[in-house]
Amino acid sequence: MATGQKPGALVEALLVLKAHNLNMSKLESRPIPGTPWEEMFYLDLDANLSNESMQKALKELERITRFIKVLGCYPCETVNPTQLSNSQLMIEPTTSRTAELNDGNNDNDSSIQTSHRRWSLTQKPQLTQITHGQLAIGNGQFGAIAQLKLTTDSQDIAQQAKQLKEAGFQAVLLTGIQHVQHVSPLLDEVKRALHQFDLSCVFEIEYETELKQAVGHADILLISGKQMHHKPLLQQIGSLHIPVILERNTMASVDEFLASAETILSCGNQQVILCESGIRTFNDAVKPALDLAALVQIKAMSHLPIIINTSYAYEPLNETGIVIAAKQLRADGVILPFMPEMGNVDEQISLHRQCLSELYHKHRLV
Repeated sequence: MATGQKPGALVEALLVLKAHNLNMSKLESRPIPGTPWEEMFYLDLDANLSNESMQKALKELERITRFIKVLGCYPCETVNPTQLSNSQLMIEPTTSRTAELNDGNNDNDSSIQTSHRRWSLTQKPQLTQITHGQLAIGNGQFGAIAQLKLTTDSQDIAQQAKQLKEAGFQAVLLTGIQHVQHVSPLLDEVKRALHQFDLSCVFEIEYETELKQAVGHADILLISGKQMHHKPLLQQIGSLHIPVILERNTMASVDEFLASAETILSCGNQQVILCESGIRTFNDAVKPALDLAALVQIKAMSHLPIIINTSYAYEPLNETGIVIAAKQLRADGVILPFMPEMGNVDEQISLHRQCLSELYHKHRLV
């Protein structure tokens, strides 16, 4: 498991074991590759995984850790072996349970299964908060992320980072990794440039091949809606320890959206942020439409934070009204486009600053 980045986080996790009278026979720490000063903890417990006390402890640990995964259960002199299902191992949700969640023909079964989902408020009544550096999203915290196309000029990005920081953003989402050659050194330079201004670095994963390039450079990953149904990719993301933003596919239902989030959560990664970027409305509209009704529905069902991305559904610099509306509906953050290639950079920065100032001050956001 990986605990939160706060004083006493490991002690808090170990107290869960004490509360359930579980003996810990081993505790080891190992560095997390690509994340200096952070460690993963490996534990051995003298308990059968099928025991009620062990199951209750695992559920509590899921609520307070950033990453947790059961590697297995083996016999010793005092504990009998047990046969484990995939759900007990927390490797992936079983096919039958996922099918039941997506099957709208049996409402009673669906509601019963929902209560056992890791994204559900029934499983975790406390709202999840994801924090990295100055960026905080969820549980009353509202984050602002600028969306920017990746270029080969790191100096240009450094200048833009300064402007975006001054405008009120706490993170930058970079898209278009696949269009850049020799990308790894560039990603290092970009990350350093953003960190210089205390901006978290978010990389979009639009194609599966980009994941390997982005891991180790990104502070946060955003999974494009195009990949929302790509279960093997979601399972890979679930095995990582860094926060992930999961974007809704433009044709996906709310149930399908949450089922994809469940795939990530069930593989260990508990740092999931949902993102509503717009759905297709089956009319002649060229742009997708933000589904604010889905935002309200998800907030009523899930402890996971949810943000909106206006980059695709609205004309640039014309989104203040919808952002304020989304915040009033309890959205936890926003992604706003920044497009220097369209010119009028000063005007874009000025309008973004005005939008965020209105959000943070007039509407008293945290």
